[in-house]
Amino acid sequence: MATSDNTHQEQAVGVDGGAHPHRSHSHSSTGTLAKFPPSFCGYSVEGPRVHRWRRRRVQGHYLLGLSPDRPLFSVHCHNGTFVPTTHHYWTSNFGGSDRFYFDLHDGPHAHNPSMAMVSGSQWGPLLFKLPPAGDLQEYYQEVTSLNRFRRDRDGNIQCLPFKMNINGVTETFEWRATKVKERRARDWWRRQPAHELVRITNLNPSAGGKRRNRPVGHSSDGGEIVAMLNAGLKFTFFGTGLIGVFGERWETMAAVTGFTVWLVEHWAYEHAAARTAQIIANAQAIQRSSARSRS
Repeated sequence: MATSDNTHQEQAVGVDGGAHPHRSHSHSSTGTLAKFPPSFCGYSVEGPRVHRWRRRRVQGHYLLGLSPDRPLFSVHCHNGTFVPTTHHYWTSNFGGSDRFYFDLHDGPHAHNPSMAMVSGSQWGPLLFKLPPAGDLQEYYQEVTSLNRFRRDRDGNIQCLPFKMNINGVTETFEWRATKVKERRARDWWRRQPAHELVRITNLNPSAGGKRRNRPVGHSSDGGEIVAMLNAGLKFTFFGTGLIGVFGERWETMAAVTGFTVWLVEHWAYEHAAARTAQIIANAQAIQRSSARSRS
């Protein structure tokens, strides 16, 4: 199976550097993001639900923007998976109800242009696809356990890496879970980022270390934090990621991988709730059967 280190995949990635006048979001005198606002939230129009017994998902629809009535982008979830023409093996690796597929659209509706497509499963690898844009080729990137892709035992994503060509240099970024124990506490869950996007190229160990000792905006191993995502689906660009130097395709990839992290974690919770409900229902059925037999 191919990995994201594939040379063809990396060459297909590029930074166009072109801003869309109608969608440029200025945040300071030092730079402007090419496509996305500095911070935006996700709002569920129809969230994916899990059938209590069969764990079967239905379609979901999310709006991304500054507020529910000011959507800039949308995500439409589907059952099944897409099949890229150069990755015919993909469907054979998916089975059961864990697979999913969603599109990120440049606008609030499904008929708006597609910016990215994601296919995967709760426990399997993930495949990201960005359509051609201008002089840029179509871009594929597969994320597997061979390139630091990690989940915990509940299916939550602990590390999701991706590569982008930034000004002719292939750089690696990783979404990382932060402080699992604290994230499960209600107050921290609502206020703090659940994941951070770390630029791991050219790590600076002197900027790392324990949280109370290291400077703001750096990970424990000295990587620069370029975006944050909290459990309430609020996305914020940070540091170098905020000044627009990475380009529109990087912003799109950061947003769609961040949404994937959130969605998989959300579905993991839904699956756990469905399993718990089934266990409780089975126990209640056994109790009723025992009560009838005694009577």
